[in-house]
Amino acid sequence: MRIVAKLLLSLLLLQSACERAEQEIILVPENFRGRIIVLFDQREGKPKRYMDGKRIYDIPPNGILKTQFSRNDGWIGATDFFRGDISDSNRIPSFDQQKSVSDITILGLMGPAGSQIKDIRSNERFEYIKVYIGTKLEIDSLSNKMETIDLAQLANQDN
Repeated sequence: MRIVAKLLLSLLLLQSACERAEQEIILVPENFRGRIIVLFDQREGKPKRYMDGKRIYDIPPNGILKTQFSRNDGWIGATDFFRGDISDSNRIPSFDQQKSVSDITILGLMGPAGSQIKDIRSNERFEYIKVYIGTKLEIDSLSNKMETIDLAQLANQDN
């Protein structure tokens, strides 16, 4: 019993030591399926927008969002995914719920985040996160195709 209590106390202390990040909402167009790239710290990007203290990433139809938000480091918890507008009827299940939904259910998955040099002639960097919306099979395929995208070229393009 003492071991269990010590283990629980250790887990609580560890969790409280983790930096908390702002919760996030990914809002995609009504019939969107595909890959998403969120490019952070973009001067000409979409202004920051919040709802109930959560960041809103309003994804355009091409799946590439340039935002004025900085990367959201720290412990976030589950990201909320919605299509069309933010309402319970438009919620997209998260990929971690895949075992409780059918193979044809559209899911949202927060992919890897990173940092990359924007231009080889300078030390300027940009940060990004990759997100996927689709069925389990589509997400698997999208994550493989994502590796062929030149993120630096996207970051250097005009909005």
